[in-house]
Amino acid sequence: MLFVGRLDLISNAEFTRRSLSQLDVIEPPKRPARKVVRIDLAAIEEIDPSSLLYIVAQVDRLAELPGISVTGNFPRAPEVMRFFNEAGFLRHMRREKMKAPNRPTLELCSGHTSKLFDPEEWQHLYAFLAAHLPPGSDLADTIWNAFSECIENAHLHAFENKVAGGPWHALAIRASANAPARAVIVDLGVGIPRSVRLTALEMGRVRLNQAVRSITALWDRALELAGLSDQIDDDAVTELFSMIDTNDAACLWLAAQGLRTETQDRERGTGLPGLITAASETDGAVHLLSGQAAVTWQGGRLLPSTGRLTPLRGTVVCLEFTGQLSEVATP
Repeated sequence: MLFVGRLDLISNAEFTRRSLSQLDVIEPPKRPARKVVRIDLAAIEEIDPSSLLYIVAQVDRLAELPGISVTGNFPRAPEVMRFFNEAGFLRHMRREKMKAPNRPTLELCSGHTSKLFDPEEWQHLYAFLAAHLPPGSDLADTIWNAFSECIENAHLHAFENKVAGGPWHALAIRASANAPARAVIVDLGVGIPRSVRLTALEMGRVRLNQAVRSITALWDRALELAGLSDQIDDDAVTELFSMIDTNDAACLWLAAQGLRTETQDRERGTGLPGLITAASETDGAVHLLSGQAAVTWQGGRLLPSTGRLTPLRGTVVCLEFTGQLSEVATP
């Protein structure tokens, strides 16, 4: 399984998604056979934190499948290898404990939605946020809490089996001096579009409502022509809600506004809305990737969608800072 070139889920999205989709087609062998999966990273020329984190999450997933052994190699490019080292790649693969970094970085880490999340374990994330926010900003607490809430969202919505749950992974780092700093959370669950979709019963109601709207529009016009117009109050769902059975980007927007869940509740967690609101007060952006869509908020403003992309397993939440480090002491 070969990875080459520039992998960046944000700025080189379609190429990167096609590359990473190789990891989705691997199936466990029939017993008693075993399969060796080789992850060839040697030809990677550049990689961003979200792509690295996604590869790590997939490698961890494959390693848990019965009958599969995962092996691989490291990038040849010195700058990419330096980034792997600073991100704690080898330490994570060896399942060693995280060490205090000498720079404001949250190294590769993971947890499980079935286990109680301890935000105190994210002290290095706080240092990362404080270092990349404008001097004197008081948003570190707000953003840190929003990220913690995103983990809770994964617990509530990412996996079909809520009891068994599934893993999440996180990383916050600047890949190079010229690259934006990114704090990323990845889960390989059902993905936001699926967790937001209307149930079959609700979708039936939507389509019935749409049919009723067409009929009543004709009826209203007939009454109007007869001078007897009596407009019927229309409680049909909004156009956006009617789109979510086919439009992944609409699902991401609704989830980011805290509006829908597959549990049929109208309200979702506050993690994504809080993250977008806080980022709007900085030079930062929030990228939300899932299914066939990717949406970005820059300065609190939703940027135009990139259109349909190669499907991505699970969900990637990425907060990006383009500015330089502030003069903040690190732990």
